[in-house]
Amino acid sequence: MPALERFKKMPVGVLLIFLFTLLGLPGVIMNVFQFPQITFSNPETAVFALFFIALGIVFLLLQLYGLFAGKKFLPKIYLVMIAVVILQFFVASAFFPLYYSDIVNYSISAQAAAQQFSTAEKQVIEGIAIATAQIVIFISAIIYAAFFFYARRKKEYFAN
Repeated sequence: MPALERFKKMPVGVLLIFLFTLLGLPGVIMNVFQFPQITFSNPETAVFALFFIALGIVFLLLQLYGLFAGKKFLPKIYLVMIAVVILQFFVASAFFPLYYSDIVNYSISAQAAAQQFSTAEKQVIEGIAIATAQIVIFISAIIYAAFFFYARRKKEYFAN
């Protein structure tokens, strides 16, 4: 079936999830290109970041394919994505201070005003970055759960 016909036959909810998933594509691409520019304080932090960037790419592509082709494996993919997000939340707790201090240092040093931040101000920025990342991870788990329940409800579309 041609792509245009496939889009026309998609239920509105599936089309919205597909478009929402496409919105994640620039973020994944940005992570891939930003990764080599960051100087990580230890190799474990770099491996952690690279692992979750790679998982993000794989799951995003599987999700887009499953939504477009109406594959019945998609609800299982969402369950795995929920588990990975929860794992990322707990595993990242050990690496958050190092990982986000590396990211914040990269972001601050990339700006001309890098010398204007005191150590206390950098710590506040790191704390905000950590809290924001934890909130985003939590919200993404909720979004994947909603997608999972929607995909389970639309079994007739996801029959391939």
